[in-house]
Parts: sequence; C-alpha cells; structure tokens
Amino acid sequence: MGFMKNIKLGWNVYFHPSLLAKSKMSVGDALKFYYQNTVIPAIIFIIIGAAMISLGISSYGSTLFGGNAVFLAGLGAAAIVLGLVYFWVLVPISIFINAFIYQLIGYNLLKVFDKNYERSFAAVMFAQLPMMLLYWVVAIPVVGIAALIVLSVWSVVVLIVSLASQHKIKRTDAVVAILAAMLLVFALTAVIFAFTYFFASTAFLSGAGVGAGGIGTPYP
Repeated sequence: MGFMKNIKLGWNVYFHPSLLAKSKMSVGDALKFYYQNTVIPAIIFIIIGAAMISLGISSYGSTLFGGNAVFLAGLGAAAIVLGLVYFWVLVPISIFINAFIYQLIGYNLLKVFDKNYERSFAAVMFAQLPMMLLYWVVAIPVVGIAALIVLSVWSVVVLIVSLASQHKIKRTDAVVAILAAMLLVFALTAVIFAFTYFFASTAFLSGAGVGAGGIGTPYP
C-alpha cells in the first residue's frame, strides 16, 4: 500500500472510522501506517512551533527573561522536541500497552473478543490517529485547549468503533471492554499508590522515631 494512499486512508478515520477499522493489519503494518500518517502533522507542528517561538521572541523577548532571546528560543525548541518524542515514541509505546490491556480484558476476562492481539493493536492505533493528525492544532493559543478536548472525545468514539469492527462484536460490548479496562487501570494505580504511600509513611515514621530516640532517650 503506497504512502499517499495510507495517508488518505488515515484521514478517513475522521469521517468513516468503521470502514477503515475493518482493515486487517499486522503489528508491523499498523506501526508503519501510524508513522506514515504522522509525518505531515509532525512537520506542521514544527512549523507552528517555530512560528510561535519567533513571535514570542519578537514580541516579548525584550521584556521576558531579561531580554534573553536565546533562552526563550531554547525553551521553545525543547517543547518542539518533547512534542516529537510524544508523537513517535510515547504514543507508539502506549498503543502496545493499551492494546495488551484491552486484549486481556476483552479476550481473556470478558470473553467478548474472538480475535488476536493484532486486531486490538490496529484498533488502538486507529483511535490515536484523530489526535495525532490534528495534534499541531494544540500548539495554537486559545484554540488548542478546545481542540484537545474535541479530539480526545472523538478518539474514544473511534476506539469503540475500531474495537467493534476489528473483533466483529457489538459496540456496546466494546464500550464494556473499554470501561472494564479503565477500571482495571484505576484499581492498579490506586493499589500502587496505596502501597507506595504506606511504605513511604512507614519509612518516614521509622526514621523520625530513630532520630527522636537517638536524641532524647537518656542512657544509663
């Protein structure tokens, strides 16, 4: 499948997610599809980010940070780099993890999925495209926050449609699987936080007790 054809298919997620979500892809093909569709948005993100940096330096460089335009430019460049890391490193990693969680819940626990991990991976990848294709809008002041909310909601809709299409199940079953996965992640996070808090508190109290005893306890 050609580069431009993949990009055209990627944009179809916005308007016809159910048609694209039926596509069968291996994990490798899904990753290739994702990276091809994020090249142009990443370039636009860099251009807008550079424009914002230039505008900030020209407008505020003489007053902010003591007129240190180099510092302001470095801060903006770091933000662009972090954005690209998010594009091409963090999101792909999250796709692997989220697909595993959905597969675990839908296939092993709820028994509503009847396809393999590759189908869940493709579904999660499709759900990321709406956010990634228009991620550069987030860099625009004022508009960015509203766009982030809208894109996040639409990504959830695409995820529901994609999981249902990939595993050939009802969309209500896909919603149940997603909610169950969210509850599982929330429960695990709460348990980890509780254990961390408990051990940290125990260590702190133990250290405080030893310190107090060492100073205030008289010895014969």
